[in-house]
Amino acid sequence: MRLNEKLNMIGVKSGETWRKRLSSLLGLALAVLTGELVAGIASASPAYADDSGGRPSGGAAWKDPYPIMPTDNDPAFVGARWHPGPMVGDNLLEYLAHVPSGDTTGATVIVLSNDSLIEERLYNRALVVFIGPDSDAEHNGWLLDNMNDRDGPGCSPGCPAWMFVPAEAIRGVLADFARHVRFAHDRVQMFGNNDTRYDIYRALDPILQPYFAGVAHGIYAEWQQATCPNAAKPSASPPRIFFSWGGCDASFCPTIDCMITLKSNGYAIDPLSKGDTTLTSCPCPGGERPHVLPAGKEIWGATYDWLLANVRK
Repeated sequence: MRLNEKLNMIGVKSGETWRKRLSSLLGLALAVLTGELVAGIASASPAYADDSGGRPSGGAAWKDPYPIMPTDNDPAFVGARWHPGPMVGDNLLEYLAHVPSGDTTGATVIVLSNDSLIEERLYNRALVVFIGPDSDAEHNGWLLDNMNDRDGPGCSPGCPAWMFVPAEAIRGVLADFARHVRFAHDRVQMFGNNDTRYDIYRALDPILQPYFAGVAHGIYAEWQQATCPNAAKPSASPPRIFFSWGGCDASFCPTIDCMITLKSNGYAIDPLSKGDTTLTSCPCPGGERPHVLPAGKEIWGATYDWLLANVRK
């Protein structure tokens, strides 16, 4: 389906909304991507974030919000298993945790609402917590029903899972996980992919900002879900933000719009952010473009490297 047809389906006329906003902020975007950001990609260390930890200048020191680590991992959590979390209204929110055997005290945790872009590499090197429905609706069936039965500008063709999961419930999942499993509390990352808008909204909710060391708007975002106009402002101890993207497709300009939004709100955009195209070769606003041009191996690798290495300092 063509881009303009998709816009019309959700009630947005061609050329409106994010395109107008991108046009007005193009100067800033060019400075971000073709200036400081591109320079940072070439010069930055391939591993850890800098000493600011992504905090605005003068930001408060981070205080660990997680429960005290258990003495050992709960055997019931070893492997790939579903666990009960908090209630969301009258519904139980479950989460799927992937925990290897052995000592995980220093392990990174990756939190997801969509596990479609996760490769074995992350499962082998990190603990993965998935908060969403399984395809058979055996777990979080109420959530899958909401995703399939609603419509509107935020839903095309289905609604994002975290549209129906409040920040308090995600915090409840993370706290429950921390009571059962040992992990590095300063290495918890949210990896937003596909339906990235609500991933960003929830992870940057003031309630959750202290729980995440990093928030990645990563690799691929549906064009209608790539912007983040209502993201919360940074708290006293916000996470670092990372962006990655593919080629010059329909998602590129909305992704850059989200980057501009978060940067203007005061977040630090990690200089390791990168993609397969730039504003020089793919200007915004642009015309009709392919629905998706998958990111190359270098971008996948850079995204996974960042998720595994980012740490609060």
